[in-house]
Amino acid sequence: MKPYNPIITAFATLTVLLTAGCSSVRHASAQTDNRLYLTETNNSETIDAYREIHRRLRPLERPQVRYSIEEALVEGDSCLVILRITVPDKSIGKRERYHADIGLSTAEGVLTFPELTFDNDSGLPDDDGGDSDGTQPDEESVSTSLEIEAHGGRPAYAYMCFRFLHHPSMDGNGALISVYPRLETRRYIYVYHPEEMPVRWRQNTCLWRQRQNLPQFILLDSLPDPDDSPDPFGPQF
Repeated sequence: MKPYNPIITAFATLTVLLTAGCSSVRHASAQTDNRLYLTETNNSETIDAYREIHRRLRPLERPQVRYSIEEALVEGDSCLVILRITVPDKSIGKRERYHADIGLSTAEGVLTFPELTFDNDSGLPDDDGGDSDGTQPDEESVSTSLEIEAHGGRPAYAYMCFRFLHHPSMDGNGALISVYPRLETRRYIYVYHPEEMPVRWRQNTCLWRQRQNLPQFILLDSLPDPDDSPDPFGPQF
């Protein structure tokens, strides 16, 4: 029998100026969620949730989704970051959804990045902020999606690109990108340890010109090829 090769759909949603409101709504919803909930920091083997989730999901016995900063460019008052996401084969099982909240923190505060979701036919309701009647999200929300396939022991990759205004608190070693991942099914939620990455900014005017016409936020299945970018000697902003 031919092995099952899952097609995983990746979604990402960027919400601007509505971060606090969305956060409070999700928190309130979590209070009425009847699924078993466990975090990686809770190592007690005496609780039912620990035994049940580790027996059913085996979240720490599977390959983990990993992140790395592919590019971190600063030019004038603007920044561009490209995150590389590695999705190993069998890291997200059938009828599972992987979700990650992503942010950049400095001594002055936190900048919320797009939320990332990998869905492998989970059957869970969408949480991208759109209306159930099929209407488009409001203008403060931007969503994008793509399909990736990890099989045969080979990982799949996705790239999150986003541009934002520079702040002096981001200079030097003052910026840190944090990822807060969790694994969900209809019955369980497992929250992994956060992953943290220091940002090492580069000033590369040539590369910046090749990247500057990328959308403010985009989710890609491959790293943008500089040779396919718009004319680097075109209008500058």
